[in-house]
Amino acid sequence: MQITNEMLTDMINKHLKDSPYKKYFKLIWEYGKQKLLVCEFSHNNVRFGIDISPKDTDSVLMKLCWRKPYELYGHKLKVAKSTPIKLFNNLLDEIVEKCINFINNNGKIKVSVIVPIFNREKTLNRLISSFQSQTMSKEEFEVIFVDDKSSDRSIEVIEQLSQGFNYSILKSPVQSGNASQPRNIGIKAARGIYTLFVDSDDYIDQDCLLNAYDYAIKNKADIVYLKCESVNEGRSLKSRLWNGINNIEDADIFSNYLLMSFYSFKLFKTNILVQNSIYFDKSLFVGEDQVFLVNALCNSNKVSILKDKTYYFLTTEQDVEHLSKIKESSINLFKKWTLCLNSIVSVRNHDKKKKLYNCLFFRFLKKYSDNFNNPPADRIETLRSVLQMFAKYHELYDDSLIYSDGKICLDKLNWNTVIQQEKELLQNTVISPSEESIVGIMNFHFANNFGAVLVPYSLLKVVRKLGYKAEIINYSPKEIPLRKDYAEFRKVFLNISTDNKLLTSHDDLVNFQSRYNKIIVGSDQVWRLFNTSTYMLDFAYGNKTLISYAASFGGNSFSKLTNEKATSLLNRFDAISVRESSGVNICNEQFGLSAMHVLDPTLLLTDNDYEEIINHFNPHNIDGQYAAYSVINKDNKEFVPAFLDRIGNSMNIKFKNLLSKYGSKEVNSVGGWLNDIKNSKFVITDSFHATVFSIIYRKKFVCLVTGANGSERIPSLLNSLGIDCYSRVVDSLDKITPKMIETDIDYSSVSERLSKMKNKSIMFLMNALNKKENFKDIV
Repeated sequence: MQITNEMLTDMINKHLKDSPYKKYFKLIWEYGKQKLLVCEFSHNNVRFGIDISPKDTDSVLMKLCWRKPYELYGHKLKVAKSTPIKLFNNLLDEIVEKCINFINNNGKIKVSVIVPIFNREKTLNRLISSFQSQTMSKEEFEVIFVDDKSSDRSIEVIEQLSQGFNYSILKSPVQSGNASQPRNIGIKAARGIYTLFVDSDDYIDQDCLLNAYDYAIKNKADIVYLKCESVNEGRSLKSRLWNGINNIEDADIFSNYLLMSFYSFKLFKTNILVQNSIYFDKSLFVGEDQVFLVNALCNSNKVSILKDKTYYFLTTEQDVEHLSKIKESSINLFKKWTLCLNSIVSVRNHDKKKKLYNCLFFRFLKKYSDNFNNPPADRIETLRSVLQMFAKYHELYDDSLIYSDGKICLDKLNWNTVIQQEKELLQNTVISPSEESIVGIMNFHFANNFGAVLVPYSLLKVVRKLGYKAEIINYSPKEIPLRKDYAEFRKVFLNISTDNKLLTSHDDLVNFQSRYNKIIVGSDQVWRLFNTSTYMLDFAYGNKTLISYAASFGGNSFSKLTNEKATSLLNRFDAISVRESSGVNICNEQFGLSAMHVLDPTLLLTDNDYEEIINHFNPHNIDGQYAAYSVINKDNKEFVPAFLDRIGNSMNIKFKNLLSKYGSKEVNSVGGWLNDIKNSKFVITDSFHATVFSIIYRKKFVCLVTGANGSERIPSLLNSLGIDCYSRVVDSLDKITPKMIETDIDYSSVSERLSKMKNKSIMFLMNALNKKENFKDIV
């Protein structure tokens, strides 16, 4: 029998008549053209709906939806379940009960204040006193202190002084050296509708939280700018942003000078940050606030300004001298501005995009225009590269959106000449007249395994962060089996669906290659598997820049092609990088070519960059501690059950197979695979990318390396990061011991090495992409 909305409505009304949850029930209504049935509830002024739709003749699908402004809860408590119609009432009660309990624990928190802490015992008294004196009820805000490995009495002071308001102390896994990582930890833990970032040596006005929150709710603002005042010399706040005393309910990017303050000391709607994966870039040592704010503005619909009084007090008594001595690296400088530009050019609203572009350009002009006349030798090329990035999007330039004092700077930079050069460069590039110039990325995106799809995701994201338009070349040398979760991942995160033309032959690639003026091949074992000539880009000709990024030969030698053929093909590349040290040797000794050893693309991103994937697939979280394992080599699989029994019994821990969904033999989703590693206590694996993400998520791990599947890559990675292979790598499962598994890894040292390698790798990619196209003959 067909399940109808009328039938469901009748069932709900009858059930709730005698239900303890009746007092929370508000109404039932239909939504949209599909007449989706919505059952609405409310508790402590927090509203939530349960969307109900027939799945088939015997079951219904029920999905929890939190109402504004509590969308944040959707990232913390998700429910989407199907149930037989006979158990419909049970599931309804279960969802409502979960929501009521969640609201009781979280619903009163309006603002989360995030404070990074590193050796601040001397300034914490003033800061915490400002929290104690807040006019907002102490039940309505929380303070999340994130300890960045303090060695003084900071934590003791916090515990002594913070009684009386909601506070928590979270720990950073490694000392990060700046506020980015602690703030990111705080964002993920925040329960408040809005989030405020406060530095541990600053303090806030007693009305700050109450006035800012009330103003945000009144105006339905995504960001509220708070008037700041410096109480020590060293930080100048002479911004035209604060001209006048009138508050602004709906601020304009240009007219109200929103990019004249890059400080992060503003009230941000927490859901905007979480939903759009807006976090502080941990790889930036200078300018992380700038990138964060620009990204937040790009994703916000409404901004308000509170400037009737000072709400935030900045004090720099300990850091002024230290900050003045920091010299920003060229990589940091380039990355900071291109990350901002990349966020801006992705904005859909054209008027907003133009205002953001021109206001950001003004900030660049004011800060660096003098450097072009008297340039520091070590950064002039970087500044020119950034200027060229602005010129690349010159169609967004609008003279009327440049503040008057910035127009003088344009002459210093010869802006009109730079634009003309960019136009000529585009005109001289041989590309299809019907297609826009894009960077094409070619690897094994078609393969149904986790590393194969995360590699193109990572490389695509990094190239776009560097300011280039890029896409995955949809080529597959074999028929792709239809696997639901992988197909969904490709569609959502690689922009590849069944509507995209699938290229399956050399002729297809030849006919399609004119779409790209730059082509990157890699990462993965692109020079070991399938047709190696194709992955050495033999199909590309004309004016092109050809780049290999972290390509792998999959071993210590290469024999897929003759040396003559391989040398001929590799000589056409403008820049070559490989994933293993053995690859450098092969290029040098076998082909007489130089190559750079770089990181796998997945290691160029941070754990925050992968949160959007986990959130999309919404995987099951396992209760309690567990160990994750992944054995993909067929020769090792028969020994797995005995290993799990031996280690599981001796360590009293349960194991979760990374390859399968929780409680099922179904293949895991990409988000589920990531989430299982992220939340595990330790990892046992013979997979290269499971090893990579164990490092990204800072897990204890042991690698099974048997010499198959190009396993040179695991020891090469561990050695480069200073991880002892002797204590982490075995050649059989029976050699793994509990002591080996539980041995700590010094991730502070690993992070330091990883950061240097990441900068080196990104600089390679940046320089390679900046190379001009040159003519390539048909092979």
